[in-house]
Amino acid sequence: MERTEDRVVLTVADNGRGITKKQSDDGRAFGIIGMRERAHLWGGELHIKGSRGKGTRVTVDVPLRPAKIAIRGGNKGAPEERRP
Repeated sequence: MERTEDRVVLTVADNGRGITKKQSDDGRAFGIIGMRERAHLWGGELHIKGSRGKGTRVTVDVPLRPAKIAIRGGNKGAPEERRP
């Protein structure tokens, strides 16, 4: 994990088979979808890179300045802005 003045970057890597681009983009890869959604919720990005036979590296890059997120509230269903 690294922190700069305005960002936090978390990298997790393994030395396994290595994920393919097709696998990481698969619409049924719910774990990856969840990680990507959480990164975006905070205004960040998720990067996945696999090297065949060498492993996979997952990096989440998130700004320290809170992102505005829309949350549905009340009975009217109108989105309201909140900061995490």
